[in-house]
Amino acid sequence: MPPADNTRYLLEASRRRAAEARDRAEMAIAAAARAGTRPTMVEIARAAGVSRSWLYTQTDLVTAIGQMQQRRPAPTRTGPQPATIDSLQTRLEALTRRNTQLRAEVHDLTSRLEAAHGEIRRLRIANPARAE
Repeated sequence: MPPADNTRYLLEASRRRAAEARDRAEMAIAAAARAGTRPTMVEIARAAGVSRSWLYTQTDLVTAIGQMQQRRPAPTRTGPQPATIDSLQTRLEALTRRNTQLRAEVHDLTSRLEAAHGEIRRLRIANPARAE
């Protein structure tokens, strides 16, 4: 009997490992982009668990890392910054809603207080001896 041909299993495993390595490298690049860092090839390779030589064979990933290395860091803010029109509009709308709620609450409480004073007056008129 001739030996079994298992090459297709080896090819599948090799393709799967390559796809997993690529996924890990893409995730490492995305994480570095979210963090706003300027990563090196060594850092990406280490984070992805791949070799630098393999990473250099992936030209699109090399390009993405190169672009991240070229970008300028965001300027740091020092002190308070002026508010944007959108943020001011949002604050105004929230305060207007809160003002409307408070006005309704004040109106309700005023009505209750007037009713309570009316009841007290009615009871004093009905029982003048107990008023003092």
